[in-house]
Amino acid sequence: MDSVKIAMIASKFFEQHHSDVVVKDVTLEKGIWRVNVSLGLINKHNKQLKIDATTGTILECITTDYERLAAEILAIHGGMRYVLITDDRGNHLLSRIGKGKTIMFKNRNQINMLSSELRTLRELLKFHNDDLGQARFVNIMREKVNIFIHFLPGITVCSSCEYYLPQEEVLDISEKGRKTIEKFIG
Repeated sequence: MDSVKIAMIASKFFEQHHSDVVVKDVTLEKGIWRVNVSLGLINKHNKQLKIDATTGTILECITTDYERLAAEILAIHGGMRYVLITDDRGNHLLSRIGKGKTIMFKNRNQINMLSSELRTLRELLKFHNDDLGQARFVNIMREKVNIFIHFLPGITVCSSCEYYLPQEEVLDISEKGRKTIEKFIG
C-alpha cells in the first residue's frame, strides 16, 4: 500500500465522527504507517494513526495533547522560556511562552519564520541520514538563550531556556525535556 491509500484509510476513519479532517503527514517506519491528522475547524485536535503497511489495518489511534505537552515542558524548570511545536512541513501547531517571560524577537515576523526555519534545519540534517542515521535532537547554546530541538515522526518540538543557567543545569533540562516528549509521543 502506498501513502495515498493510507491517507485515504485515515481520512475515512476520522470522517465517521469529524467534518474537518486534514492529513498532515504520512510516514512509513518498520512496516507501520504513521499518519498525523488534524481534526476540527476551531478547536484543532491532533491525532496519529498507526496502520499496518501490509494489511491496511488500523493498529492504534494516539491523541497528542500538545497543550499539555507544552505545559509540562515549561514546568521542567523556572528558566524555561518558550515551546514551539510544528509538523514536518513547518506548519505551526502550537506555541507557548513561559509564565513571566517575554518574546525576545524584535520583529513579530521572526516568530512566524521560526516554524519554517525548523523545517529547513530538519531537511538539511536529512542529507546525512544514510551515513549517520536520522537526526533526533539538537541543542544550541546561544548568547541569549539555550535552544532544544527534538525531531520526532511527524513533528518538531523546539523549546528554550535562559542562557545564564550553568551548563550542567542546561543539560539536565535538555534530558528532562527529551523524557517528557518521549512520554507523550512514544
